[in-house]
Amino acid sequence: MNRETTDTGSLSGGRRYLSFAGHLALWLVVAFNFYFLWPSTLGGSSTFVIVAGHSMEPTYASGDIVVARKGVPEVGDIVVYIPDGYPHSRVVHQIVGGDGVTGWDMKGSNNSWLDPWTPTNADVVGIVHTRIPNAGFVTSILLSPLLWAGVIFVAIGLLVWPEPAPDPAEAEPAEASDAPDAPDGPSVDRAPRRARVSAAPTRPRGSETRVRVR
Repeated sequence: MNRETTDTGSLSGGRRYLSFAGHLALWLVVAFNFYFLWPSTLGGSSTFVIVAGHSMEPTYASGDIVVARKGVPEVGDIVVYIPDGYPHSRVVHQIVGGDGVTGWDMKGSNNSWLDPWTPTNADVVGIVHTRIPNAGFVTSILLSPLLWAGVIFVAIGLLVWPEPAPDPAEAEPAEASDAPDAPDGPSVDRAPRRARVSAAPTRPRGSETRVRVR
């Protein structure tokens, strides 16, 4: 009995630990995505840009993805900036001079001329940190608001999903009583039977028969 109770308790404790570990891992994944991958279009710090053209070759090729994060740019950094007059466009070029107040001098690695725009720090979206070769189609997925809304929905659903009910077969068995179970139906008191002993018949004294032997 004690062994079965101990095994059931250990199993329940193991499930609680697994449930806690699963929730912790889920929160870590959400935190990682929010910090490193949450796009700036949704209020995050990361910007995903598909490289188009040959101005940054051989550093970046057309179809590559560059991941830029917010920061303070310096000369020599490759940044993503918004060109003046084109609010929906992004340019990935290198800072070759200037400053962040009056404007940076920008140039493509494969170009022999400077960019016509001199963005300030306010125009710089982020500093490029990561390159993903030939994966341009992934950006459209990562920047999709529907994708991130789905991630949040699934995360919340997993956190509030009720735990499964315990299996009745694994419930703690009740302690059996030492007394035998009473039979079904009304109880009838039965007196113990007494053994009957029949005594041999006795003859009266006067009726004894005497036999003489000669």
